[in-house]
Amino acid sequence: MAWPVVRLNNQTGSDTQASGAGPDPAIFGSSASTSSDGLTVDLSADNPDLTNVATDGSHVIWVSGTGGREYAQIVGKDNAAKTITVHSQTPFPANLSGKTWAIGGKRATIDGSLQLFKDPYGPWRIELEYTGIEYEHSADWQLDSTSGSGSGLEPDRHEWPVIIGVGGRPVVRAASGNWIKGRIRLENLELVGPVPGRIGRCFYGYWDDIWVKNCVIHGFQTGVQWERSTKIIVEQCEIYDCDYALYTQSNDTVFGLVFGCHIRDCTYGFSGANHNVVTIAGCIFRGCTNGLFINKSGSIHVIDSLIVESTNDGVFADVNEYWRGADRVLLKNVLIAHCGGYGINRNSSEGLFNPIIEKVGFHANTAGATNGVVNMIDPVYSPDSSKEIFVDRANGDYSLNDFGKQVFGDIGIPQTWPGLPNTTSYPDIGAVESQAGSGGGGASGVPLARVFAGM
Repeated sequence: MAWPVVRLNNQTGSDTQASGAGPDPAIFGSSASTSSDGLTVDLSADNPDLTNVATDGSHVIWVSGTGGREYAQIVGKDNAAKTITVHSQTPFPANLSGKTWAIGGKRATIDGSLQLFKDPYGPWRIELEYTGIEYEHSADWQLDSTSGSGSGLEPDRHEWPVIIGVGGRPVVRAASGNWIKGRIRLENLELVGPVPGRIGRCFYGYWDDIWVKNCVIHGFQTGVQWERSTKIIVEQCEIYDCDYALYTQSNDTVFGLVFGCHIRDCTYGFSGANHNVVTIAGCIFRGCTNGLFINKSGSIHVIDSLIVESTNDGVFADVNEYWRGADRVLLKNVLIAHCGGYGINRNSSEGLFNPIIEKVGFHANTAGATNGVVNMIDPVYSPDSSKEIFVDRANGDYSLNDFGKQVFGDIGIPQTWPGLPNTTSYPDIGAVESQAGSGGGGASGVPLARVFAGM
């Protein structure tokens, strides 16, 4: 079976005469009715020509105001009887009559198509076309096909629906907090917080599974929050202008992978609490108040990453005897440089902090390399903090210069990546690519998610 590609265009689309997937121009009417099992839609009162309607699952019919499902894949038609048959797993409510309907064309708005983001069964592709005009959304964006319509999803994440920006990176602006939830993949979008900014959470995982790739996220209180058995993958994104770029808080175990991301100009690049299991790899934390703020209990692994230009400490551990926290922390092949406080600091009035710190480099941190941290494995200290170690830090090129390579080797963003051949410098980081001047970089088209997650 083919899967639909549903298109939205906020300049040329329609929320009253289009389903988003099918013939273009669309066919539409106002007198649809459904059968007793909801699998047949009778369009005979409008007498449309169904010749160009595909029945392989790639076309979608929209039926408005059903009180449940509004979008379904077309798997059969009878052009004589003027009926449409929909996928057996996606029936409409039974015995509807006099409903507005459409097949094909392009939808216009997110607000006018909310049920579209709940109805997919399987890997539908929802494309937001770049027009230069923001897509606005006035309510929480519940991207969850297990709610509303009552349909389910295939268990493999590759079977999940994907929402993707095409023809550029469309801007989608939130109007409320706790914004994106559900089981979904999002790619190539700029997700902007409400006005005034730093309100709410862009991704609020709560028993959810989300994969966000190549997106720009800014203007929220929290960029990505894990909570309640949530699994979230964040791949090659840029996150900035948030109180918390990455935040975990849960009474249940959460799982996260964050890689190839550029996290900058936030109060906390990462703040971890409670029973989290998060791996961060190949990321840059730049210009945050604290790059990593580790508190309470949890497991965080940070590898092959760079923490640079934090206003205070590169890593601050605020732990205590009650939580006995942060003793499952791993920092490996991390370079911490040009921070206003310590490279790694802990609250000296508090209790246990027993991380594994292996092959971590320190350069030009104002207060010193560490405070209250012992038992590091093979730390590397810069012999001359007055020298620059990066190629062009002022313009965002954090690849190591000759002196930096001599001192730190491949600590930080590595010179080569597993699964990424021909990479002679660090890969382009985040949705706004660095285009590093020395060594080139570039991810050679291999999805980092599959490198690190073994997918």
